[in-house]
Amino acid sequence: MKRFFITVFFCVFVFTCFAEAKLTMSEDVEAARKQSKKQNKFLVLYFTESNKSQGGKFFEEEILNTEKFAGYAKENLVLVRIEFSDKNTPVNKKYSSAHKKLAKKFHIKEFPIMVFVTPDESTDIIRNDLGKSESGCPKMTVDSFIGFIDFLKKQFMEEEDPW
Repeated sequence: MKRFFITVFFCVFVFTCFAEAKLTMSEDVEAARKQSKKQNKFLVLYFTESNKSQGGKFFEEEILNTEKFAGYAKENLVLVRIEFSDKNTPVNKKYSSAHKKLAKKFHIKEFPIMVFVTPDESTDIIRNDLGKSESGCPKMTVDSFIGFIDFLKKQFMEEEDPW
């Protein structure tokens, strides 16, 4: 019996240590705005489409759904997924009105696009070159994307020391 408990404990320990980080995104913009302010993190609006292009698929598979980005996002970002159908209407009916307003506000006409909003909502930065280029080459790596976000944080969120 003792051997059984030791084996179970070991399995749980190994599973916990090596479990992949899972990226979590809300669809509730208002709740995410409040969380962003409270935690002083970038609010990231991820505009995507249900029928993804090759570039959109690449971006999700090779950047967003990686363990490295999921871990980074958990510590640094509040993510909101805003998904549209082929007919350019929001997929989530519950938040349809809010999602439409945001798409209009940021002039979203193609996908995927990310909008980074500072916690005080004084600045928003639109990144629309996600995915692959027309030649099929990746436009970025996980590391370069995280580097871009760190650059934004340094430029727009960290107070400069006047001395």
